[in-house]
Amino acid sequence: MKILLCVVILCGSSYIGFGLTKGYRRRVRLYDDLLLFCGNVKSQISYFQLKLYDVIEKSKQNGGKDFLYICKTAQTSLKNNDFPIIKNKDLHQLFFLAENEAAVICEFFSVLGSSDCKNQTEQISGFEKIFDGLSASAKADSKTKGNLYGKLGVFLGLFVAILCL
Repeated sequence: MKILLCVVILCGSSYIGFGLTKGYRRRVRLYDDLLLFCGNVKSQISYFQLKLYDVIEKSKQNGGKDFLYICKTAQTSLKNNDFPIIKNKDLHQLFFLAENEAAVICEFFSVLGSSDCKNQTEQISGFEKIFDGLSASAKADSKTKGNLYGKLGVFLGLFVAILCL
């Protein structure tokens, strides 16, 4: 019975640790997707003069699940003529984002479609720099903290399992 309890504790703590690691990886992927989206939006708005809904639709094809969630939320808001397109409450599923990161993403989407093409491309370039900095920070966090939490979960489970025996 004690061995079964130890195995359950070890598995549970490892699951939690690796779940935290996954959050860091999701954050990195989201910022990479947002950087690609910025470049895509700038080119499609300025050169092809496409509507924002269509630009988002084309950009969804290569994104991760978190980016797809943001795109679907934005498209729903565009259909309903809701502005700003993304609100902080819309990003509740992205629990791994800090509050200020969610605010930056919301502000980025509030810029889209709100002014003329030239101003939008300038503002998108500014957000591109911000997302680049956040991406570098997310990659550094993932490299250090991401692996740490996974290992910590395993070692904590082993420690508690040894104490139980």
